[in-house]
Amino acid sequence: MFLSGEKMKKLLLFLSFLLGAVLLVQAQSGFYKLQYLLEGAEACVSKCPQQMSGKVEVPEKTRLGGQEYPVTGVGCLLYHPFKDCRGVTEVVLPSSVTKIESESFRGCVRLKKINLPSSVKKIGFSAFEGCESLDAIVVPQGISMIELSTFKNCKTLKSVSLPFTVKEIGNGSFSGCANLTDFKIPSYVVDIDDEAFKDCSSWSDVILPSVVKKIGAESFSGCSSIKEIAIPGSVDYVWNGAFSKCSGLKKVDLKGCSFGGGESMFELCENLESVDNFNLKSVPAKMFKNCGKLKSISWGPAVSFVNPNAFVGTSIEELVVPKTVVEGIEYAENYVGWKCLKKISVDPANNKYTSVDGVLYNKDKTKLLRFPPGKESDEFVLPASVKQIADYAFSGCKGLKKLVLPKGFSAFSENSFSDCPDLNVEMK
Repeated sequence: MFLSGEKMKKLLLFLSFLLGAVLLVQAQSGFYKLQYLLEGAEACVSKCPQQMSGKVEVPEKTRLGGQEYPVTGVGCLLYHPFKDCRGVTEVVLPSSVTKIESESFRGCVRLKKINLPSSVKKIGFSAFEGCESLDAIVVPQGISMIELSTFKNCKTLKSVSLPFTVKEIGNGSFSGCANLTDFKIPSYVVDIDDEAFKDCSSWSDVILPSVVKKIGAESFSGCSSIKEIAIPGSVDYVWNGAFSKCSGLKKVDLKGCSFGGGESMFELCENLESVDNFNLKSVPAKMFKNCGKLKSISWGPAVSFVNPNAFVGTSIEELVVPKTVVEGIEYAENYVGWKCLKKISVDPANNKYTSVDGVLYNKDKTKLLRFPPGKESDEFVLPASVKQIADYAFSGCKGLKKLVLPKGFSAFSENSFSDCPDLNVEMK
């Protein structure tokens, strides 16, 4: 019978797996011994019996089917050898090991110590996730990426040394490492992915590499010990909530960057006091929301879009609108909740907006766009030039008690005066 090349390939793969399974059974003699599978001319650790405890030494070679093979892998195929081995406290790996596959040590809650030989060139995703007792790790040269959730929820991990060869720090790779303190991001890292350092609440000395381009969503969220952060000019985009809930953050230096930014970038940084060298093209929603100690922002020449919702819950009393802004500030509902805002000031050179006595209008003053919610005035007379009042234009103006409109004026909606409990609207 003649088999096509594809069928022959599948048959040989099946026979190889079957042989590995046979050799696996043969390697189980005795109690509580590591088990292995054969991958070509090399062996990998396929299972650590749950009953094993204390220190475990992986040999450089193992005998399978009467023949000796080098041990080059921890984990293979769908095997996660040390996963949930709750009694293992230390693992010693030989210099023959070149790869640690995904989830190999996941859930080893008592694992305190493991060496990673310089021969290791691959560490799979979630390899050490949930190793709650691990306190230090040295990653060898040659590793280019810290994979998804590699050290996630290693709660007592204090010291991590990464090589200069690392270019990417993957999603959630150090998330939940609440005791991490001795750590530096390698200088050639380009991508910091989503939740990479989320809730690393003890880590304070954070220096972003000068070549980094991406800072992922919630990548530093909950890093409550960070006091200052400088974002280098190499950054192309900072995603949603990247530095949110950094409650100890006091100062941000944007280095004059013009990168794009997602929502909630610094939301709930309740002690943030200053933002230097701000030159972003857009100010997205909730960027500084509930940063209660933030009192002012100085714009650079690049800003063209400002979402007022970015400042809800801050202590900023005046929104200064430069001539370059052409969109965003007219969305009056986005001012709701910005209780401290007393004044909107538009640069006279702005071609789209203008302001009079702190109130925002379109350029020809035919439409009132926004009355500041915190403006210290209990009465307001609508200028004769105004032909329309925008939706939510007076929303949340709880101190305003009297609004005088021209006789017969009706160019407004019921939303224009929402949440104004003491406001009386009168006609001249």
